[in-house]
Amino acid sequence: MKILLKIIIVLLILVIMISVATYLFINTKGKDLVIAQLDNILQPEVKIESLSLIFPATIQMKQVSIEKFLAVQELIIQPSLLTLLSGNIGFSKIVLVEPNFTVTKDAEGNFNIASLLKPQTGKSKPVIIGDLVIDNGKVDFIDRKIQPEGFNVKITNLNAQVRNPLNPRFKINAEIQGKESSGSFKADGWLNLLRKDIDADVELSDLDGAYFSPYFKNFLSDKKLKTATVNLKIDLSAENNAVDGKGHLEIINIAYEEPKEEVPQEEEKKGFPSIAGLIFSTEGDLPEQITMDLPIKGTLIPFRINLTKITGNVFSEMLKGTIGKEPEKIPEKIEDIGERFKAFGKELEKVFKKESTTPTEGTTPSE
Repeated sequence: MKILLKIIIVLLILVIMISVATYLFINTKGKDLVIAQLDNILQPEVKIESLSLIFPATIQMKQVSIEKFLAVQELIIQPSLLTLLSGNIGFSKIVLVEPNFTVTKDAEGNFNIASLLKPQTGKSKPVIIGDLVIDNGKVDFIDRKIQPEGFNVKITNLNAQVRNPLNPRFKINAEIQGKESSGSFKADGWLNLLRKDIDADVELSDLDGAYFSPYFKNFLSDKKLKTATVNLKIDLSAENNAVDGKGHLEIINIAYEEPKEEVPQEEEKKGFPSIAGLIFSTEGDLPEQITMDLPIKGTLIPFRINLTKITGNVFSEMLKGTIGKEPEKIPEKIEDIGERFKAFGKELEKVFKKESTTPTEGTTPSE
């Protein structure tokens, strides 16, 4: 009995000594060690103002920055001992407090996130993360594909939680700033990367449609928007990489700005016409709201959508609105649609020519 007690005491002393040594090492050399390891992985410069150990095994870093991508007030990391013992890199929990992300997309559609990691030689070990938490984050998104000069999207009050790396369950809430007001974004669901399955509900409410009109220009007139409110609900599901979802889009409170000067008729006909411009003339009968049910088909990885299905549905829904609004004008509207659709059809054929010859996974050319 005395021998067992001595063994226990010795073990406790060893644990205390190891803990103290670890604490002293992390508080004195930990910052330089972490920066050196991150520099081996990341291309941008990494800076950490301070690093400390919270007993027994939580690392706290303050004022962490990754050049031109991330600045975070506080970063809390809990290493996974079981994962480390198995020879892999793992964390049971990572918390980012008040992070500010800067995300850019160039004219070709490439994100700056893709260039964060340095090229790795040989086979690299996977990084396993149990829980990932974002507390009160911000995102500055600059989209140079939608606008060459860069369209700026600001996301605030970003709160997210992702659990279980093998079958992640995620919940995200955020606000998307517009010019006059802010909209809300919510996403809740799960994802299985191995089977390429997903089941998620996504909701976008009260988005400032006038500010974000570059993303909705094909559904609206070519005239400049004065006001609009966008609501979108998406039920996204996929099984074995085949996406089969549905979306409900509402663009309400639509009002257009009066043109400052009359545009010559020959110039007005130039360019790629919007869908709304085909159904409605530009003589004051543009819709005050647009409601559409959009089928979502395609692949999950890489994420691709068959837009031909969406286009057909857009025309049918908007045509219903035209018939219900001014039935006495149906003959002249249909005649006008026929003439203008001929020109639009030629452009549409060019857009989807490649997709029809090279079908997306899970689809056929006839779809």
